[in-house]
Amino acid sequence: MQVLLNDTYEQQKRAFPISDPKTIFLQAEAFKNSAIFINNKAFKYSYYNHPLDRKLYITQKVNEAFAFELYLKYLMGIETGKFVDGHDLLKLFQELNQQTQDKIIANHEKGIIYGPAHTLLHGIDAKDNFLDILSNTGKAFVELRYMFDDAKYLNYDFGFTINFVRWMILKLRPDYEIQDL
Repeated sequence: MQVLLNDTYEQQKRAFPISDPKTIFLQAEAFKNSAIFINNKAFKYSYYNHPLDRKLYITQKVNEAFAFELYLKYLMGIETGKFVDGHDLLKLFQELNQQTQDKIIANHEKGIIYGPAHTLLHGIDAKDNFLDILSNTGKAFVELRYMFDDAKYLNYDFGFTINFVRWMILKLRPDYEIQDL
């Protein structure tokens, strides 16, 4: 069953009821873990200059973007009992209630500035705005999923950003934490 919401996108948004939001979270975890596995393999392929190294990197980003989308839809599900159709991360993020958005942004800004890995990669003064990151990377799933179309090699770096959304979920539901094998 689909429910039509207000017309805030170019077309009317479709919302779908969800009875158990945990199923969305578990699917997101599967895509995020597959992105990690793919990324590890891509490094090995890159070392040997294998023809699949670039394709694996893009596949990793597609999986990561889809996981991010599902984490956002999980948060929608616990807030409203439904999730909105679509793949644009910024638009999906804007569907969350303002308190949730503010909390994610505040935690992101606090964590990104003081995170040692971020400082190492981007310098001590680098500040990355959460909404700018979503604006720049929010269409990764759509833009990269058909890599046979010879899409431009775009840099979609939202690895830190996705973790802040995931950590917020695990803070709300620590029982969802799945032990790695």
